[in-house]
Amino acid sequence: MDKEETGKSYWVLGHMRENTLQSNIKKQLVSMGAYVLVVHGSRFMPKGEPDTVGCYKGRAFAMEIKTPRGRLDDIQIYRLWGWHNAGAYTGVPRSVAEAIQIVLGHTGAMHGVPADRLQPHGTIMD
Repeated sequence: MDKEETGKSYWVLGHMRENTLQSNIKKQLVSMGAYVLVVHGSRFMPKGEPDTVGCYKGRAFAMEIKTPRGRLDDIQIYRLWGWHNAGAYTGVPRSVAEAIQIVLGHTGAMHGVPADRLQPHGTIMD
């Protein structure tokens, strides 16, 4: 069986889908008192903006949520650096627990970005 429904979560080949993970993260953060906005890309937005942004106890955060197998594009890393340089907590959570740690500021800068990709590459135009 390729798909299996477990409660309200959908699993594909034993792995949670990104939109399900994103929904679970948002629910948990909202229950903690955070304001959370899930951003869906469109032709009117700059490419690569983080898919989840918000504020918790006066501190902004921006995250690019990925499943354990999800891959980051260079433009996504570049945009996260923009948020980080402006003072937001940033990272790439692959679980609800990692997202909470990012929002609480308990992780290092750019949590979840592979070490060999921590510096933005070149100049990316808007």
